[in-house]
Amino acid sequence: DDAGLAATLRLVTRPERVEGELTLEGHPHVLEARWTRGAVSADVLYAFREQVAVRQPGARGVFLSLGRFTPGALSSLVQGAAPNFVMLDRDHLAAVLEDRIGFGDLLRLAGRWLQDRNQAFVPADRLLRLTR
Repeated sequence: DDAGLAATLRLVTRPERVEGELTLEGHPHVLEARWTRGAVSADVLYAFREQVAVRQPGARGVFLSLGRFTPGALSSLVQGAAPNFVMLDRDHLAAVLEDRIGFGDLLRLAGRWLQDRNQAFVPADRLLRLTR
C-alpha cells in the first residue's frame, strides 16, 4: 500500500544517478538510485550516509542500486555510526514493478528491519516473507 507516500524527484546531470526526496507517513526520506555497471562500494554508501545526515537531519535515506553492492560494502556498514538509510537492489525494485509489494510497504518493511536489527540491507525475498 502506498498510502501516505509523496515523492519529489529531481534529475541530477550525471546519467547514472537520480536523487530525490519523499515523505512516507510524514517522515522525510532522501532517495538516491544508481544504475552503474559495477557494484556500489562502501565509500559511496559512507558518502550517502553523510549526505542524508547533512541534507535533512532526522531523515532516513533510501539507496537503490541496480548494480548491486560489493560484499565489502555490506559488511562495512556494521562498523562505525549506525546506518541512517536502507539499501535496496534490483530484486527489491522488481518486486515493486511486478506488483508483489507496493513501494510504500517496501519502505516500511525495510525501515522496520533497519530499526529493529540495525541492518541497512535485507535481501528482497527475505523481506517479502515478512508480509506473509
